[in-house]
Amino acid sequence: SHPPHYQGKYECIDLMKAMFGEYELKVFCKLNAFKYRFRAGKKDGSSLEEDMAKAEWYENKYMELHEECLRALGK
Repeated sequence: SHPPHYQGKYECIDLMKAMFGEYELKVFCKLNAFKYRFRAGKKDGSSLEEDMAKAEWYENKYMELHEECLRALGK
């Protein structure tokens, strides 16, 4: 998903990777996934389904980064 509030010259997540590196971005993704699952359906204005979808997005992004790392290592 590409929400407009994260759009600019670069995607926010891509800029985070460039600025902080892959390791830190993977940590961010894991923590954000945990946060969304922990609060799923409890925050005003966010439904259980929305929070779970966001958690899944961060989990998928983590796996994408992890698989990139493994490919770079030749595994």
